Amino acid sequence: MSLRPKPKTKKWRNASPNIKGGVATSGLPSRKLWELAEALLAQRGRTVCALVDCITLWVSNLLLRRDTKYTEEKVEELLKILPQLDFHIVLVTNEVGWGIVPDNPLARQFRDLAGWTNQRIAAIANEVVLTVAGIPTVVKKETACF
Repeated sequence: MSLRPKPKTKKWRNASPNIKGGVATSGLPSRKLWELAEALLAQRGRTVCALVDCITLWVSNLLLRRDTKYTEEKVEELLKILPQLDFHIVLVTNEVGWGIVPDNPLARQFRDLAGWTNQRIAAIANEVVLTVAGIPTVVKKETACF
C-alpha cells in the first residue's frame, strides 16, 4: 500500500499490476486506503503475500479523517479479518512509545492509538520482528508442535 506522493516529487503508479524483479506487484487506489480490511479481503484467492506499509501512517490518517472511535473501529475491523486471509501478510509499523510524551493532545492521542494498535496486532501475529538500526530482532515467533 502506498500513498499518493506530492506533485513533482515522483511519478504516481496507478493500481494496475506491475512487474518488479520477477514479482507481480500492485498498489491500492487512494480511495481504498481507509478501507484496509475490505481491500485485504478482496485479495483472497488472488495473491500469496501482501505488504502493508505502514500501519502507523494508516492510524494517523484515520485519526485525522475522523476521531479516536472511528480509528478504533477500523482497527477492530482489520483484526477481525486477518485470520480470514488465505495469504501471508506483512504489516509494517513504527514504535512510537520510546520517546518523550508529546506536549499536545492530538500527538498524545495518536501515540496512544498507535501503541494500542501495535499491541493488538502483535497479540494475534504469528511473528513479530522489531528492527532497530537495521538489525532485526525476533520478539515473537510461534512454532508448530508436532
